[in-house]
Amino acid sequence: MRSVYNRRLFERRLQKNFQSCRIVKNLDVLIYLDYVLFIKRLAQVSSDSALQQQDMVDKRGLIPITDKHIKENMEQVLREFRG
Repeated sequence: MRSVYNRRLFERRLQKNFQSCRIVKNLDVLIYLDYVLFIKRLAQVSSDSALQQQDMVDKRGLIPITDKHIKENMEQVLREFRG
């Protein structure tokens, strides 16, 4: 199975940036999964915002998510994921 990201390179960057911290095994996987959940939540909230505003409707009747919707909801989702 092909990897989604270069795990070895990501681990080296973590070790380089957090030299004074003890890094647990599979930390890179946990960070990646947290990132995926963040992106999924941001897309979900932005989609809801686009549905409420209904600014533009394309030819197929779908409402596109624009950068405006993402920027509006970025801070809210960041606050939810703040740890």
